[in-house]
Amino acid sequence: MQETVRKWLDIYRSVGIEVLALMGAKKTIYPFETKVAAVRAVVDEGMTKPEAMARFGIASTSSFKKWLKAYREDGPEALRPKPKGRPKGAK
Repeated sequence: MQETVRKWLDIYRSVGIEVLALMGAKKTIYPFETKVAAVRAVVDEGMTKPEAMARFGIASTSSFKKWLKAYREDGPEALRPKPKGRPKGAK
């Protein structure tokens, strides 16, 4: 419980109440363009992670860290949505 409150407090301090309020809502699916813009703001423009999260309205630090890792390893195409379910013809 204390760890959760600390996490919320850290998020509030770094990105503000607006992003904190988004947490716990239904899972947000961010457009490809938003992901790329947020990641490039950090990687190419030197913006801090909390600043980018606040600017682009990203509530999940873990998702954002995954995007950064994927972008650094495989470029922007790694941030495209993946198809759901089994491939056609799979049994």
